[in-house]
Amino acid sequence: MKKKNNNGIREIFVSPQYSNLRICLAVILLVAGVTLIALSISKTLVTSPGWVTIESNVKPEESCSGDFIFQYLLGETNQAANLEQRDITALYSQAAKTAYQVFHESESFAGVNNVAYLNSHVNQEVVVPKVLYDAFALLESHENRAIFFAPLYAQYLGMFHSDEDHVAQMYDPSRDGDAKAFVDEVLPYLNDETMISLELLGNNRVKLFVADAYLQFAQGKAITTFIDFYWLKNAFIVDYLAQEMINAGYTNGVISSFDGYQRNLDTANRSYSLNLLDRVEKDVYHAAVMEYVGALSMVSLRSYPTGDLAVQQYYQWADGRITSCHIDGKDGRSKTAVNDLLGYSKTAGCAEILLQLYPLYVADTLDTQALQELTVETVYCKDYKIYASDGGISLSGLYDQDGVSYRKAE
Repeated sequence: MKKKNNNGIREIFVSPQYSNLRICLAVILLVAGVTLIALSISKTLVTSPGWVTIESNVKPEESCSGDFIFQYLLGETNQAANLEQRDITALYSQAAKTAYQVFHESESFAGVNNVAYLNSHVNQEVVVPKVLYDAFALLESHENRAIFFAPLYAQYLGMFHSDEDHVAQMYDPSRDGDAKAFVDEVLPYLNDETMISLELLGNNRVKLFVADAYLQFAQGKAITTFIDFYWLKNAFIVDYLAQEMINAGYTNGVISSFDGYQRNLDTANRSYSLNLLDRVEKDVYHAAVMEYVGALSMVSLRSYPTGDLAVQQYYQWADGRITSCHIDGKDGRSKTAVNDLLGYSKTAGCAEILLQLYPLYVADTLDTQALQELTVETVYCKDYKIYASDGGISLSGLYDQDGVSYRKAE
């Protein structure tokens, strides 16, 4: 029966003699509720084919995924898009966590003989993960000693994390006497393989050798980190992430880091584009668009930041001058031969490209002859001209505004 309550709202009462009806109503409402919940959940689980951003399911503080953007084209296989995304996410999350742990220079992890472990176990033979051993081997093949510049990186990181010029200049060897004295003292150790070196013993066995003289100096200067990949790290990591995806057959994606390393995995020869930037004095220009097809590894080196995360690698002074993370081991100074240099290859990974560019980019001037002798292609800007080693490169959208015009150099 029905009656009105004191608020004038109709209430429905079911007589005890109709208990079966009461149970039926409850079941009907329960089924309806479950059906609505199921429909709601199913909508969240159904993923449409197309480009998506793969997000790591590992905590940000336990993974390097925050440094990368992984975009993937779902629906190109027989697997349902939501299941494909689930599997890719799981693989990517684990790979990003592994890379974070392996390349960390100051934090140790149970069961992982990483960079930090080597820093705390000098002059001991250590078995390291294969990805780390391969990274050391590649550095050695290029005779690149950048990982030994850890004390210099720590010095400049103090600058990059500063909020005011008067604080930042305390870390600048070109402005502060104490900073210069430290750099001058530490450089002879960093550049001498009899003071510090990494011995590759085969079968993923390595030994970080540090001479007694350097150990004593380090103790006096509170140096505890002897090797650090620092700004080179993400080149090795993006190659590792890419290879993990390729090994599992997931090649319809692009992995990009905030600091200019990118691996396009596409084997279907789709068309893509990359924005080319250039900084002239205090202004950054969108110089042109580079168009390409299919898989490609790219390294974009810049003397200026292009995002919020770049605070780890740059400091901009009040006068507009920028100090970057590209430290020359010869004199301990920050320098770049040009403001921006792009290297790319169909066959080489980002780490290989970077190590070919490194000695030409971290320099006082650009050796254009040596640039032409590299096995990777390059693009750079100078005086509003775009110099490309690949004659068949496709450039479009060349910047031309307010009296500034970018043109491809002949």
